[in-house]
Amino acid sequence: GSQCVGENKYLWLASLREEVGAWEQMLCSLGKLYVQGVDIDWTGFHRKSLCNKVLLPTYPFQRQRYWVETNSCLPKKAVLHPLLRERLHIVGLENQILFQTQLSASEPSYLNDHQVFGQPVLPAAAYLEMALAAGVAIFQDSNLILEEVNIYQALILSEKKAKTLQLILKPDQKNGYTFEIFSLNIAEEQQAPVWTLHISGKLLRGEIPEEKRGFDLSLIEQEYGKQMSISSFYESLTEFGMYYGSNFQGVQKLYVSQEKALSFSQLPPHLSLQSQSYQIHPILLDSCLHSGYALRLAKKDELSKNIDIYLPIELKRLKLYRPFTSQLWSQVQLSSPQELDPETVSSNFNLFNEEGALIAEIEGLTSKRTSSKALLNLISTQRQKELQDWFYQLQWQPIYSVSGVYQNIIPEMELSHWLIFTDTKGKGKSLAAHLQQLGQEITLVYPGESWQKLSCGVYQINPSNSQDFESLYQQILTETKSPIKYVIHLWSLDSLPSEQLTITGLEQAEKLGCASVLHLVQSLAKNHQYSIPKLWLVTEGAQLVLNLEELAIAQTPLWGLGKVISLEHPQLWGGLIDLEPTGGEKQIEILLNQITSNSTEDHLSIRGDKTYVARLVKQSPRKSQSYQWQSEGTYLITGGLGALGLHTAKWMVEKGVRNIVFISRSSPDQTKQAAIANLEEQGTRVLVAQADVSHQEELRAVLEQIQLTMPPLKGIIHAAGVAEFEPLTQMGLSQMSTILQPKVRGGWLLHQLTKDIKIDFFICFSSIAALWGSVGQAHYAAANHFLDGLVHYRTSIGLPGLTINWGPWTGGGMADTEQLLELRKRGIKPLSPSQALVALEQLLDSSEIQTGLANVDWSIFKELYEIGRVRLLLEEIEVKPGQTQLLNDSNQLATKAKQERILSQLKLANDEETEKILLAYLLEEIAQVLGIKIEKIELEQPLTMMGIDSLMAVELRNQVQKALGIEVPLSQFMEGLTVVALTKEIQKQLKETHPTIGVELKNNQQTLLTNVKNNDWIEVDL
Repeated sequence: GSQCVGENKYLWLASLREEVGAWEQMLCSLGKLYVQGVDIDWTGFHRKSLCNKVLLPTYPFQRQRYWVETNSCLPKKAVLHPLLRERLHIVGLENQILFQTQLSASEPSYLNDHQVFGQPVLPAAAYLEMALAAGVAIFQDSNLILEEVNIYQALILSEKKAKTLQLILKPDQKNGYTFEIFSLNIAEEQQAPVWTLHISGKLLRGEIPEEKRGFDLSLIEQEYGKQMSISSFYESLTEFGMYYGSNFQGVQKLYVSQEKALSFSQLPPHLSLQSQSYQIHPILLDSCLHSGYALRLAKKDELSKNIDIYLPIELKRLKLYRPFTSQLWSQVQLSSPQELDPETVSSNFNLFNEEGALIAEIEGLTSKRTSSKALLNLISTQRQKELQDWFYQLQWQPIYSVSGVYQNIIPEMELSHWLIFTDTKGKGKSLAAHLQQLGQEITLVYPGESWQKLSCGVYQINPSNSQDFESLYQQILTETKSPIKYVIHLWSLDSLPSEQLTITGLEQAEKLGCASVLHLVQSLAKNHQYSIPKLWLVTEGAQLVLNLEELAIAQTPLWGLGKVISLEHPQLWGGLIDLEPTGGEKQIEILLNQITSNSTEDHLSIRGDKTYVARLVKQSPRKSQSYQWQSEGTYLITGGLGALGLHTAKWMVEKGVRNIVFISRSSPDQTKQAAIANLEEQGTRVLVAQADVSHQEELRAVLEQIQLTMPPLKGIIHAAGVAEFEPLTQMGLSQMSTILQPKVRGGWLLHQLTKDIKIDFFICFSSIAALWGSVGQAHYAAANHFLDGLVHYRTSIGLPGLTINWGPWTGGGMADTEQLLELRKRGIKPLSPSQALVALEQLLDSSEIQTGLANVDWSIFKELYEIGRVRLLLEEIEVKPGQTQLLNDSNQLATKAKQERILSQLKLANDEETEKILLAYLLEEIAQVLGIKIEKIELEQPLTMMGIDSLMAVELRNQVQKALGIEVPLSQFMEGLTVVALTKEIQKQLKETHPTIGVELKNNQQTLLTNVKNNDWIEVDL
């Protein structure tokens, strides 16, 4: 590069040099800039540095000394206890003992598994442990007593911001201490801090315990008899709104009799070592208290239908005789005979170790009945604040007027071959005419029933026949000398307008759009060795850019599909362009200008002489008016027996809905029948209609049944859908159709059959896959993009509509557990059902039409999303600087350094050494993607057998492309190749794209192949 720069005109500055540290080289280049007179922002340069500013002399010859005073290093304070952290010493408060800590839903991480209505709440057991830990620090003894404990208010934990807590102890007259635990709340920086009292009580030194008889484990069945199912026990607790994640599901055995219960609990194996740091680990103590819930659940059938939550408010006395281990038995006895629905419940507990020896006693633990509605309101307020950063919308922003630009740029275009899948309206022909005037080579392709060559450079193929696309490609290769540079797809323009749309029209649009593009991408990917053209998908009126536009919803799925093509095949991707339906010849010129420009914009719409680009922005819902649920109305949920449908139905019943209709293709199993029974027990009439929402007559029959037997229909939630992962190269038309039908055909039928019914809302459950794409889910993204378009179309003709692009849900949504874990690695955290439903309520009370809701760590997701190419869709999403971002910056430098190292090694290597270098490099990348050691990788095992899924394959493919500068088809990572076979394929492609590799070998025979020697355990016959 420096050889291309004139000697005197420019200064060439390198960012990386061989055998020079990356940071050292950057500093060297910065120094050269400075001496050339460039004004350096030194404050910004040192912003993240842990250093002190020193004022140096500016007047010479004063002979004064300047140096940095060295202070004695303060040793880092040791953490006293996982929940206490440190002790504070404050002047004027010498007679008090203060401890301070910071807690959040993720610190300690196990706290996130203790939730009430989906919101992490600090368990009462944690407060008690804090007081006991303070007692050990003060008395130097683990024999302790807590008395007269009062619990005033729950502490709701946030995932993002830690809460500061202080424990204050004051001496009392009994040689003990009173204690209080407060949390700090600062709403705004300018406001005074507010301290909230959560718990108070007394702390005393313990007494010498009397020898108390333990219990005989052999007599358990005789004394208690009934053993409860643990899985059913925790499932039942969720009905109370108490959610216990895997960490807090400590109860392993549970026995219940008339007025007492016995449970055996233990810490999860990965936390068992922590028990030594606690007096009573909060998980273990909380699990012991669960046996109190068991007594209430045992009488569930006798209780009122409105089951409320009981929260601890008071503890008469807790006597701790010795620290706990990781296992114990808990024996609970009611203090007095239990009424069916008392306002308060008091219980006594005895806690024993695994040998049956008494460890602690709890006297008079009183829990108060708390209204679920009141608790939900409290949590809702907190959650609404947390959700504000999770709402997103797509905005169309004008970039420039292109008037006059076309004439200046297009004549300079180099000779290229254009493959145009032309429409019958004339837009494709017009584009071809412009290109022919510029001397370009053109091939036109029309849709038809069979493959035909109509004339020179003009063909007809069947959109549904993948072989036709392959035959077309091979025919073009034999008839033309120039490789294809641009592929323009305009077939979707022949779709019917929305007001004329029928089911047959939708099927034809699917055939012209998604089906043909699927086969086109597969053919282009398969024939990548001949050329890698840029694919542009063109629609007309498929995006609502300006108000009062008519939306061509039959074309909208193509946008969802295109967003995934850009992720799976960035080397093929050009972009998406939406034309104005009433636009003339001028927009063809603008279209041509956009395609041939060097812009990285790939979500564009042309309106008049302006080009608009799509941007994702944060946007909280705008409050309109609160929706009034009607107990005398009927509410329909498609996909109602799925997890999202059942969660939504339960929430609606809590809001006062008394008539619900579920549409489901399958009949309810035992678990779903129990959920339906629970809704009915609360006074709700539930109709389960077994029907396919994408089948017109079946859906019509359900709606007629509602009209005849139910109150008037007031609201529709379309939650039906099927999700699966399949890369485009392996997807078949039947797979695509299966995913499209419930959302596309089903959504359209719901609209058509209810458009004349006066309903309050029509809500579509869409997905974030439609907003920014999702690897392996092209069909799912397309289906959901249709729902978004359908809702915009409804609102444009005066009908109600709301579409929500949901992020993944926990609790059995479309993503399973493994997929949720994988999404977390990519920065997308799942929504709890309660979080999602709070958001749904906000959106229902707003004037929004389309909103995305997702909890995203953009510092992780944005970097992964933009691997392979620049993606300006997320340009306005701010990535807040932090530890993760600093790590990403470091990773980028490391990736560049790795790229320099590998390419320099390859230039000096012969064929045999090249294979070894590539093999070692691939092993390193595969190990990183899988999160395993290199030694665990079997060289002759197919990548797909190692656990490489489509998401990982894309990540791996993009890393290889970035490092080696070659376009590697995704299919090579997904078609069962072994590491060795993949190495050979990449070496072959590397030779074709980098013919200079190996030419410097003759003069550099002593080059060290460091990467291979560091992996000398590799023994394989290449």
